[in-house]
Amino acid sequence: MTNSPSNAEVNVTNASDHPFSQSTYGILAILSEGAKSGYEIKKFLSGQELFYWRESFGNIYPILKKLKAQGLVRQIDADIRKKRRIYYEITEDGHAELRRWLTTPPALTRFRVELLMKLRFGEISGVENMISNIEHYRELNIAEIDECRELIESMKENGEGLTDEVRAIAALYLLRFKQAMNDWCTESIEILDRWS
Repeated sequence: MTNSPSNAEVNVTNASDHPFSQSTYGILAILSEGAKSGYEIKKFLSGQELFYWRESFGNIYPILKKLKAQGLVRQIDADIRKKRRIYYEITEDGHAELRRWLTTPPALTRFRVELLMKLRFGEISGVENMISNIEHYRELNIAEIDECRELIESMKENGEGLTDEVRAIAALYLLRFKQAMNDWCTESIEILDRWS
């Protein structure tokens, strides 16, 4: 087998082999699309498109400082209307580290779900309260399903290249997840109704 771009070997490592947190790699990825200030990174992360990656504003600047110290980003000073803004851009070493992370299989996501914790210990508040919590969760979920459908339609209408297709894939993930959550809510209420 020849080592051409189509069948080149990929160095596969474990997520734990990476020297930085997932948050750090997320910021590197955002900077790979162009220089941004810390505020612009936060704004980008807060947008509808990156529903799957949230970051505390308080974490962004310490991460940028660490990336700069490691030589993975460089600082660019810019004066805009007499307000000094600091921009950061990714370096070649930063691109190399980002590529290394991107070629590593993703770890299984572990997450916190407040509703599940409340249900697990819900006998304290009673079955009716558990059902009420699920119904509230389902209402929020249904609203997000509608928003997600609108986002996908917008992407279909305005999309042109691979990047737009990948964005649509991410939105489709959210839609399917929310639909599954809606089904779960219905089934859970049916189960709990037997105890009310």
